[in-house]
Amino acid sequence: MAEYKDQLQSQEIPQEVLDNETERLNAYLKKRVVPTFGHVPITRPDGVNRLLCANVNGLATASVRNYKVEQIKSISREYNVNGLVFVEHGINMSNLKPSQTLQKLLELEGTSRAIWSHNKHNKSKNLALQGGCSIIMLEEICQYVKKTKGANDWRDLGRWTSIVLQAANGLRTRIVCAYNVGKTKPTGLRTVYQQLLRYIQNNNLDTNPRALMRNDLIAQLKTWLQAGDRIFLFMDANENVIDGQLCSKLAELGFTPWAHRLHGSVPNTHVEGSECIEEFWGSYGLEVTGIQLLSFHEGIGDHRPFLVDLRRDLQLASFCTELFAQTAAALSCLMSPPWPPTDTSSRTNSNATVF
Repeated sequence: MAEYKDQLQSQEIPQEVLDNETERLNAYLKKRVVPTFGHVPITRPDGVNRLLCANVNGLATASVRNYKVEQIKSISREYNVNGLVFVEHGINMSNLKPSQTLQKLLELEGTSRAIWSHNKHNKSKNLALQGGCSIIMLEEICQYVKKTKGANDWRDLGRWTSIVLQAANGLRTRIVCAYNVGKTKPTGLRTVYQQLLRYIQNNNLDTNPRALMRNDLIAQLKTWLQAGDRIFLFMDANENVIDGQLCSKLAELGFTPWAHRLHGSVPNTHVEGSECIEEFWGSYGLEVTGIQLLSFHEGIGDHRPFLVDLRRDLQLASFCTELFAQTAAALSCLMSPPWPPTDTSSRTNSNATVF
């Protein structure tokens, strides 16, 4: 800061302008340079999978993507990350060349398995498309990735995606990444809100974008739980993660908000926000051993990145079988969701292949 002020003074800028510029920069830094929250050890412990979870706020523009890719690489190297979970990748994956993959766009090396979703109803030829979710597993964890049907948002709107880790004994842990549209109603035709509104209007649905997401995601999670999946969920909920309308439904399903479980209250996760709107949840029987939120200035977009440590033995070992069976039985007594049914094979989205 002092160096920047000296540079301005050397240019013989009027003092009033200098003071205004200094004040503006101080306000900018105060919002973005904040203390790290929570803790994970720099060296990833043995027996732990570590995920980097973040709202990346668009990767389509090459110049912006290049900077963000360097941030992703830097964090991944420093903390020995072996999984990437991103919301709002902002790419129309249908418009990529056949030789392009998400891994290549992110310049990832080594073994990886990826899945992504985007709004397939948008027929624009542009690469940029707001919204979308993606998950990439790296290195040793890839051996457990299982190809599954129905991993993505069944309406093909790109609101969530998921990847399954399956042990030799058949026990499955599903990692889900989801994006809930915000409460504002922007008029821009390319916004996620307007994308969802067009879908609702074109299909004569009596709902709104947030209610549609709330009902669909909860129905999908119930179906996966009834099938015996244990679930981790990272979501930009665009609402308070404890008492928001969608997040309250997660609590009713028994999902634990792990940042709050480990640390109590959690600070704002969007640079202009006042509350925590992102969380990492886990269903019964799963455990998070550590969560750390990096500063905004260390991030990839305008949200704080999450580093999440998961016990590998609880994801892939056979344990708590009776608990999962009881959970599935209890869920079957709840109101049956209108969709998706138990058999999703007839409406599997074509972009749900793991690469």
